[in-house]
Amino acid sequence: MNDIYRQRIQNYKRKDYSNCLAFPVEIVGYDGIMRCYSFEDSISLYKERIRNAHQRFGNETILNAEKEHCKKRIAQLRRSYYIQYGWESFRIESSSEALRPEDAGELSAFLRSTFAVGDLRPAIELNVVRQNESEHIFATQVGEQQYLLYMHWTLEEYSKFCLQQLSSSEKILFKREGEDVFLSLIGSGEVELPQMAEDLLEEEILIAVNHLKWGDLLEGLAHFVALYQHNPYNRSAYWGASIVYEKVGAYAEEEMTLRMAVHYFTDDPAFLLRYAAVLIRRSADEAVSILHRAKSNGASPKQIEFLRCFAYIQQGSYIKARRYLEKKQNRAKLSKSQRRTALYLLHLLRFRAFCRLSFLFVLALSLNGVLMGLSLLWILFAATILLFPILHIFWSRRYQRFLTGETGSFYSLLPSSDFQKIRTATDAH
Repeated sequence: MNDIYRQRIQNYKRKDYSNCLAFPVEIVGYDGIMRCYSFEDSISLYKERIRNAHQRFGNETILNAEKEHCKKRIAQLRRSYYIQYGWESFRIESSSEALRPEDAGELSAFLRSTFAVGDLRPAIELNVVRQNESEHIFATQVGEQQYLLYMHWTLEEYSKFCLQQLSSSEKILFKREGEDVFLSLIGSGEVELPQMAEDLLEEEILIAVNHLKWGDLLEGLAHFVALYQHNPYNRSAYWGASIVYEKVGAYAEEEMTLRMAVHYFTDDPAFLLRYAAVLIRRSADEAVSILHRAKSNGASPKQIEFLRCFAYIQQGSYIKARRYLEKKQNRAKLSKSQRRTALYLLHLLRFRAFCRLSFLFVLALSLNGVLMGLSLLWILFAATILLFPILHIFWSRRYQRFLTGETGSFYSLLPSSDFQKIRTATDAH
């Protein structure tokens, strides 16, 4: 093991996981920039690091150390959330065994997001129905409604539970699925959330918007994150955070924010469109399925068709994308910022088509010369075969830089979002 690997191992060993973290938590990314994350965002961040660790580390020792670090940080985040919010989220009556602080942290976050306890409701009481190694079952009553809360720790047990619920008269109202803990709320009625006072909500959003108008993007972003951290049903907070992340090019963070938004607002076409757009920028395969969801929930057909062009490119159907963009009537349906994006993308696709046809012509010409006995054309034939994949790699990198704004210009995939529209976020698109 060389010195660099030894230094990495020592860095992991020096990390302290005993401190209580405050939310939103500040995490320094690989680019050296410190960003604020909600509880759900921070957990998702470290789980994503675990999933992608094998792509970043070739050394087995470093790979295992990175995974272990992320697991310990997740446990620390959960303990910290329970310490900070558990007391105002729930009380367990007649418990035969205490919950681990890590599990109690996940339970606190689930109850706060489901019933808005701690913000709009007082802590709720959980009565133990059954506790064993495979599952915990709690009964609770909120208002006039009664619910059962299930907690599982293995995918096998959770899958069995989901199969049993298919034949039950009661349905799963809310669920939180993780790799190591699964929470499900069962009931016969819908969960009714108490509404926050409109003047208070308006004032909180205005504070964040004013920070953005003054040019203090990070302060405004921190305010938005804090708002949806305390009230996961605050549409405007998700919308504002998404806009700021997009403006600063932090697409990974925007993806996590919008993932939370579509979790709480599953049928909101505006959030689904923004989520699909950021997945396209991140070259994620999930973008296609999100576009289907957005379409089925009434999203604008012209926006769906435009974003589908990028999905075509991602799937290798360059001709379909080019043909759609070449039609002026299709481009005329888009906003001014989107037309600029469409024209640049069309330029890229035409450049690719021209190069492809040129290489095919040279390839056919050189092959014909070889067949006619002109042996020197073998060199041209071989060079053409080698240059074509190099051109494709060059084009793909240029296309990705165009999506992520690394070309020096920002290209909009959706109509430009004005900060003043944040308070009416659900009316957009």
